[in-house]
Amino acid sequence: MESKLIFEDKEIIIPGAKNSILPIIAASLLIRGKTEIKNVSKLEDIQNMLKIIIKLGVKVEFSNGNLLINASKINNLNPDSKLVKKLRASFLIFGPLLFRNKQVKIAKPGGCSIGSRKIDLHLKGLKSFSCSIEENDFIKGNLLNPVPVNLELDYPSVGATEHLISLATVVPGISKLSNAAIEPEVLDLVEFLKSAGANIKQKGTTFVIKGADLHSTSFTPIPDRIFTATWIVTALLKRKNIQLINFNYDLLGSFFETLKELGVLIEVNNGIINIICPKELKPFYIKTGSFPAFPTDIQPFMAVLACTIKGKSIIEETIFENRFAYVNELNKIGANIKIEGNRLIINYSKLTGGTVIGKDLRGTMALYLASLISSKPFIIKNKNYINRGYENFEVEL
Repeated sequence: MESKLIFEDKEIIIPGAKNSILPIIAASLLIRGKTEIKNVSKLEDIQNMLKIIIKLGVKVEFSNGNLLINASKINNLNPDSKLVKKLRASFLIFGPLLFRNKQVKIAKPGGCSIGSRKIDLHLKGLKSFSCSIEENDFIKGNLLNPVPVNLELDYPSVGATEHLISLATVVPGISKLSNAAIEPEVLDLVEFLKSAGANIKQKGTTFVIKGADLHSTSFTPIPDRIFTATWIVTALLKRKNIQLINFNYDLLGSFFETLKELGVLIEVNNGIINIICPKELKPFYIKTGSFPAFPTDIQPFMAVLACTIKGKSIIEETIFENRFAYVNELNKIGANIKIEGNRLIINYSKLTGGTVIGKDLRGTMALYLASLISSKPFIIKNKNYINRGYENFEVEL
């Protein structure tokens, strides 16, 4: 059953989570057969990820939201550097290619400049599998005889967790990964791997993986929770109600609990979530963190919402040190936001029109949302950032 939202009598299908689909595409390289992924949007990040694996010799068919990947043959050990530098998730193909081909050379990954986002945890974990790595402008790896690992991550990195769990599913023996990330998209990847025959058990933030051969599979990812939150904030900015159908409350649990503190009424009944917005919202304090804490990707949208609320709201960012690049753009058009270290102090303000510049995906979307409450015309430069995470959003909006 499809997940969807209803806003202003318009029904919108919620696509599969981009942050699930990208690691699933990377993990599909471990399967010497066909992988089907359903409810996939033609996002720029997904398109670039597919271009990367196509150039490796992987066969791809993509139509009507269904993605079919056949990684039976891989005949190129050097992923396209220009494409790799376009998105962070591209590095997730490193481990699978090492397993398939014993060696690989890849450029350092790109993506939004929202923080250091180092790959040191990836590399440390890969070395534990008996992988030799040489790092300079490129990252070169060799993996002749992989061994299972017993590893505690220094930090619950989403990317490193996804990378290491994926590789562990095909390494003979029993691997253990602790202090791992447990974001919904990580657990969704785990479910995908299980559907392909992986033997994975989880207890809290610890995963125990017994290596096995993977087989062809068909999988439907979870609905995109950040896409969903974007539309919810859109509704709240206009002080409108919105309804979610067939959407798991727990995917946005901390976000929903914060909305309740703002005075939003949330009713959950028989797979339907009704979000009812009052005329006046209360100021708030949020602190981002690893799941189940408040999601960092939603933080910029909340800053825009805070501008419409009388009183002082505070946002504390603990994940990415450069996540506030959008703030100066909002202040250009009348926002009253002060940056104090890793905190935003936001006071009620009326936004006027002007020209702003997008700096990253979620920050640019925050500027789009700001245009909804601006009193004058609005120009957004670098708007193409949002194509990385939203399909035809301007049209829907």
